[in-house]
Amino acid sequence: MGEDSIWNYHVWNDVWMARPDLPKGYGGWQAIDATPQEQSESFYQCGPASVEAIKEGAVGYNYDVTFMVASVNADLMRWKEDPDSDLGYSKIDCNKYQ
Repeated sequence: MGEDSIWNYHVWNDVWMARPDLPKGYGGWQAIDATPQEQSESFYQCGPASVEAIKEGAVGYNYDVTFMVASVNADLMRWKEDPDSDLGYSKIDCNKYQ
């Protein structure tokens, strides 16, 4: 890479805080995004979102849990090269998010 390269990266941070606005068990570690890419409630902000709610896929809680779950919820799919396939690949398996 040349000296004039530009690196783009994105980081979520975890912070510890009480969340009396959430059900028991969703306080503590919260995910925030200091560099949000889109608006939330008319502001460029994201979080704090309960890390426990994100892990459980418990959408609908403040703030931005639904968005963060959608960002990290993915299926793991494994493929292998297959010259007989129209795509050139065949799916081996898929581990779905539960």
